[in-house]
Amino acid sequence: MEDRNSFRGFGITDEFVNRFKASKFYKVIYQEHTDEIIVGVRDSYICLYYNCDCIAKIEPSYNLTAQIDPYYTNGKYSSLTDDEMVELFSLIKQKSDERKKREKQAQQRLYIQNNNSLSSEWFCIDVEYTKSLRGKSRAEDWRFDIIAISKSKPHKIALIELKYGAGALGEPSGIRTHVKDFYSFHVQDSSCEFSFGELKQEVVSMISKLDLLGVSIPEELAEVDGNKISDSPEYYFITLNNNPAEEGKSLPKQTMSGYLFGDKRWNCQRISKLVKEEGDYFTLIHNDKTFVPKFLFSNKCLPDFTISDIINDDSYEQEIIDVSDKTEIYSKTTLQSKERTQTGNDTLFKRKCRIHQSWFREKVLKLGMGVNPRTHRAVNETEEDFLVRRQMVEDINHLTDTDASLLMNFVPSFHKEIRNALIGRYGKVPVSHDLMNDMLRSENIPWNIFVPMFQDKDAAICVLRKLTNRNNIKEITSWKIEYNPNTLGDNTAFDAFVQYRTVEGNTGIIGIEVKYTEEGYKVHKKEQERIDEPKSSYSLVTRDSHCFIETNTEQFNTREYIQIWRNHMLAISMGTEYECQYDSVTIYPSGNTHFHSANGRPGALEQYMNMLTDKGKSTFHYTSFEELFNLFDLSYNGERHKSWIDYLKARYIVDEDEIECNQHVCTSYQKDNQQHAAENIADVNPNTSQTIEVVLDGANQEWVLNLVDYSLDDMLSTSKVRARFTNDAPIASRQVSTEKYYSLDQFKKAYNQERGSTHDNKNAAYWYFCRSVKIGDVIYLAKGPALYGYAVVKGNEVITDETTGEHSWKVEWHKYDKEIAIDANIATPFFVNLQVQKDKMIRLHKAIEKH
Repeated sequence: MEDRNSFRGFGITDEFVNRFKASKFYKVIYQEHTDEIIVGVRDSYICLYYNCDCIAKIEPSYNLTAQIDPYYTNGKYSSLTDDEMVELFSLIKQKSDERKKREKQAQQRLYIQNNNSLSSEWFCIDVEYTKSLRGKSRAEDWRFDIIAISKSKPHKIALIELKYGAGALGEPSGIRTHVKDFYSFHVQDSSCEFSFGELKQEVVSMISKLDLLGVSIPEELAEVDGNKISDSPEYYFITLNNNPAEEGKSLPKQTMSGYLFGDKRWNCQRISKLVKEEGDYFTLIHNDKTFVPKFLFSNKCLPDFTISDIINDDSYEQEIIDVSDKTEIYSKTTLQSKERTQTGNDTLFKRKCRIHQSWFREKVLKLGMGVNPRTHRAVNETEEDFLVRRQMVEDINHLTDTDASLLMNFVPSFHKEIRNALIGRYGKVPVSHDLMNDMLRSENIPWNIFVPMFQDKDAAICVLRKLTNRNNIKEITSWKIEYNPNTLGDNTAFDAFVQYRTVEGNTGIIGIEVKYTEEGYKVHKKEQERIDEPKSSYSLVTRDSHCFIETNTEQFNTREYIQIWRNHMLAISMGTEYECQYDSVTIYPSGNTHFHSANGRPGALEQYMNMLTDKGKSTFHYTSFEELFNLFDLSYNGERHKSWIDYLKARYIVDEDEIECNQHVCTSYQKDNQQHAAENIADVNPNTSQTIEVVLDGANQEWVLNLVDYSLDDMLSTSKVRARFTNDAPIASRQVSTEKYYSLDQFKKAYNQERGSTHDNKNAAYWYFCRSVKIGDVIYLAKGPALYGYAVVKGNEVITDETTGEHSWKVEWHKYDKEIAIDANIATPFFVNLQVQKDKMIRLHKAIEKH
C-alpha cells in the first residue's frame, strides 16, 4: 500500500465475490444473521462486523479463510475456514458481548435498524471508516463511525460520530477530539492528497461492491455516481442514551456542552477546564463559518431501542452550531476569540495574553478591532475573494490603522516622547503593523518600558544598578531601542541598549532583550552555518570570552538557547570590541514558564545560567515583568510615571484570576489619552485622518476644540449622517447627492467618488453636510490628510489658532444658522460627525480657496 492510497473496493473482483457468496461466510454467517452482521468493503478484502467488532477479515484466495483476533476464540485460532467459523460463531458473539462496549453495540443496532427500515431517507454503507494515505503506516486522525447516503437526489453524504451516554464524552477520544478530527477532514481541499472528492469515489465503489456481495441496496442507489452526490458532506454527532447516569446528574447533552462551550448553553452545569485552557468549540474549528455540524440527541437506549431513520428520527433533539451563535465574554478565563482569529497554535499562556490584550483594547482603551494582514486564505475561497476579505477581516488583538497612527499601542502619558523616539529610529512614525497595530506581539513593549524609563535618568540608573548588580553606574550617556552594533556580524539586535559612564570614568554597556508570549526560537540556516564554522563570530566569542563552561557551540543549537545565547554574545562581543564592561539582561513575564522554573522543571534561563562560568554569570541577568515593575514603583515618583507603571501592570501582567478592571487606572488612561493627545497635535502623522471634539457650552456660547482619542470609524459607525456634496467649480457643477442619509461606508464611497473629480482641481469647491444639534452637544471633526491645530471660539469673535503658527483656521458665526467656516491654505477636505439632540442647525464647510 506504500505506492498508493487505500481505496475501498479495490481488488474486490468478480471471482472473489463469487467465492465469497458460495461460502458459508456469506450463506450462513451473513444471510442467516442479517439483523446482527454488517458487511464492510475494504481495500482488497471484506470485513464482517458483529457489535461493530471485526470478527472476520476475508482476503481473496483460492480457499477463503477469515483472519480473526484470537480473543474471540479463547486464544486458540487466528485464522478460520468458513466451517470453523460457523462452528465457533456462538463463542465469537459471546466474547464480543462480554466486552460490553455499549457504544459499539448501539452503533451496530443503529446501522442495521436504519437499513432495514423502508421509511428511512438514508442508507448506511460503512462503519469504522479510516484512511491510510500513501506511505503512511497509520490511519489519518479523521475517522467516521458510520457513513450514510441519502436515497433522494442529489445524494448527500452523512459522516457520523456516535456517542452513547455521557461516559464517552471526556478525553482522550472524547467529543473535543472528534470535533477537531471532523474539522481536519472538512478543510481537506482538492490540493490535499485525500478530500471529499476522493471520498465520493469510494462511496460509489462501496455501494457497487456491496450490491455485488449480496447486500440489499435501495433501488434509488442502484445507479449512483459521483456527479449525483452533493459537493460537500454533512457532519453529525449523534448521542443515544441522553439520560442522566443517576438521578440528579447532568444529561449527556449538558455534559457535552461543558466540554465544548464556555457560555453554559444547553443548561450546562459545569464547564470543563479544557475549554478555559485550550479554547471552546469555536476555537477548535478556527471560527470557520463553513463548518456547520448537527448535534442529535435521543434518550433511546439499549437493549431494545428502535430508531427507524438514522438522521431524521422523531426522537432526536437537534442542535445546529453556527459561528454567529457564539457569546462574547470579556473576562480572562472565558473570553472567546472573535470571528476569524487564528488561535489554533497558541500555547496556554499565549492564549491568556491574547484574551487579555483584547480585554485591554475593548474595555480600557475602548477601541474597536483592526484588520489582521496575516489573515490566511480559507478553504474553497477564491484568490479574489481572499484579497478582498484580507482588507476587511478584523482581529481581536489588532488596532485600526487610524488608532495605530494615534499611537494607541503605546502608553498615552508618553506619546510625545515615544513619537519622537520612533521618528529618531525610523526617520518617521513607522507604519509597521507588528509594531503599531498588533497588541499581542512584543515589539511595542520596549518602547512602552524604556522610553518613559529614560525620561528620568536618575531613577533609571537606580533600576539599572539593581538589574545588573553594577553599583558603579554613574551617568547614562545614551540609550536606543532596537539597536544592532553589528559586532557579531549577523542580524542580532538589542531590544533596548544603554551606554553609561562609571564612577571611575569608564564606559559600560547593557543590552536588553524583552520576551512576551514567544518561547523557543528556530535555528535558521545561516545561524547553523555559524554554529558549525570554527572561525565564525559565534565560535570565537564562545571560545575566547571565558564566559562559558563548555566552548562547544553545538550545545546552544536548540530552540531553548539559541536566542538567549545570541543576545548574550552580542553584549560580550560589543564589550570586547570597545573594551568596556558589559551586561546582557532578559526580561520576561512570569506566566511564560518556558523561561523560568515551574512545577519542578527548570526554565530555559536557569538552564542557560548553569552553562556559564562565574564571569559569564556576572554578565548575564534576567528578571520578570512583575519584578521590574515593582522596581519601578520603588524608583519613580510623580503622577506621570505612576500612571505609566499602572499602565504596564494592567497591560502586560496576566493574572490567573478573572479580569477586574481597576476603575482608577481606567480613568487615568482616559484622561491621559485626551490630555496628551491634545499636547501632540503638531506632531500628528500627516498620512491619517484625526478627530476633534467641539464642546458647546450653552451658558456662555464658548466652544472649545480639543483632539481626542476616538477614531472617525468609531464616531460614524454608530449613527447615520445626512450628507450633501456640492461642487461650485466651473468644470463640475453637478450635485452628487442631496439630503440623504448614509452609513459610514456609503458616505466614504460617495465622498471618494466626488473627491476623485474635484479634489485635484486647484479651484476645488467646498463640501459640507448638515445635521440638527443643540447647544451642549458634541461635534466631532476629522480633517485630512493632516491636522494643523485647534481653535477656541467665543461668541462671534474670530480667534486665530496659535498651536502651530504654520497653518491657522478661521472659525466664525453667521447670523442665520450656526455655521462654522474653516479656512485653511490647503485644498483638503475634512469629515464631521454631529450628535443630534435638538433642532439647531450647524453648517460646516471648507472654504473655497482660489490658487
